[in-house]
Amino acid sequence: MREASMSGSGSGAVYVQTNAAPNEVIAFRREDEGSLERLGVTATGGDGDGMPHLTSQGSMVVTGDRRHLLVTNAASDDLSVFAITGDGGLELRDRVLRAFLAVLICFLPCAFFSNKLFTIVAQPLIDKLPEG
Repeated sequence: MREASMSGSGSGAVYVQTNAAPNEVIAFRREDEGSLERLGVTATGGDGDGMPHLTSQGSMVVTGDRRHLLVTNAASDDLSVFAITGDGGLELRDRVLRAFLAVLICFLPCAFFSNKLFTIVAQPLIDKLPEG
């Protein structure tokens, strides 16, 4: 299980990924003295690989503004984006599989025209370089 935590001054939240198929995140409220209260279980919409310990660091990350939790789904090769609610609970917002497909769709035509695109982008710099 991978975990990510969110804390400010005092209490916060702890999130644990099951890495099961289907993958889930278990949310806990962390009190000032360190005790945990289970808030609930939220499906990621993706699949873990079933390994008891995902061999990657940072497979769950709370964003810098503490508004979202990003969770990798090892077996389905995607990323789940959760909104963190006021009490530390989670709401699934999106899976980033669609973003990957959009990048792929944009990349393929660019790859076909890569030499032409390179010339367009590099030509102003080449014109400024000294001879030789």
